[in-house]
Amino acid sequence: MHLDPATVWSHPLVAAVLGDSLHPGGTDLTLEMARAAGLPVGARVLDVGSGRGASARALAAGFTVHGVDVDADHVETARAAAHDAPGCTFQAVAADLADVAGAPFDAVLSECALCLTGDAAATLRRMRDLLRPGGVLLLSDVTVEPGAGGFRSAAALAACLGGARPRTDLVRLVEDAGFVVAWQRDCAAELAAVRDRVHARVDVHGLLRALGQQDGPLADLVREAEAAHDAGLVGYHALVARAPA
Repeated sequence: MHLDPATVWSHPLVAAVLGDSLHPGGTDLTLEMARAAGLPVGARVLDVGSGRGASARALAAGFTVHGVDVDADHVETARAAAHDAPGCTFQAVAADLADVAGAPFDAVLSECALCLTGDAAATLRRMRDLLRPGGVLLLSDVTVEPGAGGFRSAAALAACLGGARPRTDLVRLVEDAGFVVAWQRDCAAELAAVRDRVHARVDVHGLLRALGQQDGPLADLVREAEAAHDAGLVGYHALVARAPA
């Protein structure tokens, strides 16, 4: 079974299990980061990897939000769902963010997206360049600590684990891109809640058997990821960082 990020996150089963907000913490965490950043009413926010638009719609109550995503189907879904959120616009863009419209922004939001980029350092620098001087980065992402295994299979890459890094490395990458971290929080509880929700709604191992994947790379990934999570080696981290003035 071939897996890539677009295949996984666009699949109807993923939406049925996780809903529109695919990242741990959902829109509650999105709004918490916006409050921690002290964003003023009306601030212009760029949502990188906006998916089906759940975070953008939540932020549109107080801000003007431009969502961008590499998946054109996600962009169309987000546009259709934003009829009651006039502060939202959405754009399909290339992975390097070279064609993002509307810069500079007051804030850039990136939720569970940095781990899917091939070059996280370059992506962070591009996010910084899309901000006004002194603008803020709102970032949340999967973390994988040493000892959790390689997670380099196609399935791991699609499931956000292959591109994840240790929490300290994530923070250092942000700082190396020129940001100053102002607030951060471990979101292990939010990640555990996602895992519990998945297992409450889906018999994961039964589904793998039904798909004939009980002995394949996807089953191996599930077992390895669950073991790493139980050992505290897979997590989720949120931070707010300010760009140079």
